[in-house]
Amino acid sequence: MRDYEAKVAEQIAQYASTANMHELPESFHFWSHNYIRPGMKDVFGVESVVDFYLAGFRAAATRSGGPRKQILSLGCGDGWLEIDLAKRLAADGDLDFRIVGADISPVLLSRFREKVVEQGLQRWVEPVHMDLNAATLAGPWTTVMANHSLHHFVELERIFDYCRSTLERSGLFVTNDVIGRNGHMRWPETEIILRSLWPLLSARQRYHLQLQRYDETFTDHDCSTEGFEGIRAQDILPLMLERFHPVGFLGVGGFVDLLTDRGYGHGFDMKDERDTSFIKFAAELNEMLLDAGVVKPTIMFAQFSLDRRVERCYHNRSAQRSVRGVTENWVSKYLAKEMH
Repeated sequence: MRDYEAKVAEQIAQYASTANMHELPESFHFWSHNYIRPGMKDVFGVESVVDFYLAGFRAAATRSGGPRKQILSLGCGDGWLEIDLAKRLAADGDLDFRIVGADISPVLLSRFREKVVEQGLQRWVEPVHMDLNAATLAGPWTTVMANHSLHHFVELERIFDYCRSTLERSGLFVTNDVIGRNGHMRWPETEIILRSLWPLLSARQRYHLQLQRYDETFTDHDCSTEGFEGIRAQDILPLMLERFHPVGFLGVGGFVDLLTDRGYGHGFDMKDERDTSFIKFAAELNEMLLDAGVVKPTIMFAQFSLDRRVERCYHNRSAQRSVRGVTENWVSKYLAKEMH
């Protein structure tokens, strides 16, 4: 229990000191615009994260028989997304809804509450302080959403069982989250690719901005050693598939996301043609290896339902094909074969 409380304190402190947790490098936006956006448009008919959640809610709401449409946001943080959703719904004349945002951080929730009042959204938006690993809220929910929060939860089974029991029969669980190896580490098959690419990087591109560390060779960092970052990331998708059915699924990432994220991503100048060409090369290689099943996605955009429906996915990357078994290691198998 003391270890858990210490990790909770670390988690709260980590994000309390982050002035802008949503700021991403230009290399990420280049990758996202050119290699994530087409998949989102193909599978969900949208081109932005806000529209992704809005489309999920509206799809569930049209099938809902409830008098008031309710959204539960798991791990809402400072509520920027929930506020944008509420403003969009209200502006479109959809006034019969309620968004409950739950989070463990009193610091982030304080920012959330201030924004709700500033925007005059108290009628529709309610921030709630709670530890989702240990507590629940009364439903039913038309939509449950989780935006980059599931990889912080320890009690995934408990949380998913709760969502299954409180989601409306026609409801949707909508999420954009990290589903790679625990601690955001790389699986052996992607680690070997990164080690192969590393000599091509400049000194600036090998500097990890968040860790304030220069990596001469690729160093796989376990983010879960502080707080709950990626604590059970690799369990998210298998556990979801045990309880829900995929309706729409987009799997992206693998190794290019590490190069474009907050750590190394700022080392690439997207006004420099060589840097742009390198990210394009890495992204296209990543796409080919995902399609071939050589690497598995590390990020998902997904809609799940309680009832079985026809799944729409990008290329052949279905939710089930995106699960990586713990013993699935083509690198070890290849090396063992070569040695014999």
